[in-house]
Amino acid sequence: MNIDKILYQLGIPSYVSYHEVAGGRDSSVFKIDVQDGTTYALRVLPAVRYQQFIEEKKIIELAGDHGVPVPIIFSVNRYESYAVMLMEWVSGGTIVEELQRQPGNAERIGFEFGRVQATIHKISLPDMDVSRSLSWFTPQGKEKEIYTNLSSAGLKNTSLLHLDFHPLNVLIDGERITGVIDWLNASVGDSRFDYARTLSILQLVAPKFVESGVINTFEKGWQKGYHHTFGDIEFLPLFNVWAGLRLKRDLADTLSQEDIVRIDEWVGWGSFMKSNQIYIRDFTVDDAEALLQLQQDNRSFFEKFSMERENDYYTLDAQTKRIKAFENNRNQDNDYNFGIFKNDDDRLVGTIDLFQVVRGSIQAAFIGYFLDEAHNGKGYTTEAVQLLVNYAFDTLKLHRIEAGVMPHNIGSIRVLEKSGFHKEGIAKKNVKINGKWEDHQVLAIINPLD
Repeated sequence: MNIDKILYQLGIPSYVSYHEVAGGRDSSVFKIDVQDGTTYALRVLPAVRYQQFIEEKKIIELAGDHGVPVPIIFSVNRYESYAVMLMEWVSGGTIVEELQRQPGNAERIGFEFGRVQATIHKISLPDMDVSRSLSWFTPQGKEKEIYTNLSSAGLKNTSLLHLDFHPLNVLIDGERITGVIDWLNASVGDSRFDYARTLSILQLVAPKFVESGVINTFEKGWQKGYHHTFGDIEFLPLFNVWAGLRLKRDLADTLSQEDIVRIDEWVGWGSFMKSNQIYIRDFTVDDAEALLQLQQDNRSFFEKFSMERENDYYTLDAQTKRIKAFENNRNQDNDYNFGIFKNDDDRLVGTIDLFQVVRGSIQAAFIGYFLDEAHNGKGYTTEAVQLLVNYAFDTLKLHRIEAGVMPHNIGSIRVLEKSGFHKEGIAKKNVKINGKWEDHQVLAIINPLD
């Protein structure tokens, strides 16, 4: 690659210096210093991708017209076997560099980062040619089922998406964001794809560059800034599953085995969480017989603390339908249902659920659980509650979890208090148990990061 000839072709016959800088995975990037004090960025791709630069230029200019800080594009040309883009060299450094220098500003920087991404998503492009978008979103492998389920749930396909919006592609001068770069993947589609992709990068990749505690604080600021600007979003966990799978595909040639395991666990949305004596995981239809046995063995015991069940509830068909409903409710971000299994023999000994999830300004859910009577008093439920609370706060980003326990159920109250719940009062005759309206002790726990 002859940079001198390329610069001459672009009308820059003389310069002070140039050197290659860290670029994206696709393009080479050079910093060009010119005698009059001007500094340019030169991006280079194979000539066959010239049209990508043309489309990227249109999108960058559109984003700039809507108030997004972007570099000025001076020209896009072909030269021999290369496509080249000459653009403004944006002042400042990457957000990664700023977080390394000023970790105490992580939340403030995150807020600005989220505000800018939300500004991008508020750009509506209903008439844009979506051929590039559809090409980028073409699913492979396990992504196909996820994408099909998301499509059936209803997508809002009019927002501008960056699809590589992360701390290495956003520049800051210490106070304000000065530029969003690398728009090569930019498309139009449902903003939740881009939001989930950023989340996957922050949680799975960013901690390699910045201390995890700093990234967690930055992520909190990002979410605040995004919601402050964009408003509440109806979020579905399947977008996160898609983002993890897509990230795994994009980085396939660079991932270590440890990276693959971490992404697989993240894609599972914490579906397997282990403690000292037990683990909790999602149910599958293969668990239907074990779930039926648990219900049959504990029918009289469980019904002391729950509604009466009809006889057909205690059938294999009914439990299979329950498990299928669990998956649907999870995909809709309504309920999260898990089995409690012993570590030593994988036996199903209980169930634990987050249910009636409310998003928006509430960000809360209820917790409920049942444990095989024969295994009471062994600490299994306490371990399960602690696992699920961590999942609710760290993964689902809930603010509050509430439980209701009949006042005479001292053991269950003790489980919750050991897990950090605090008593808030008595809800009078609020749940009908075995045909009788019963009082319930209300206990709750608040996300410590809030």
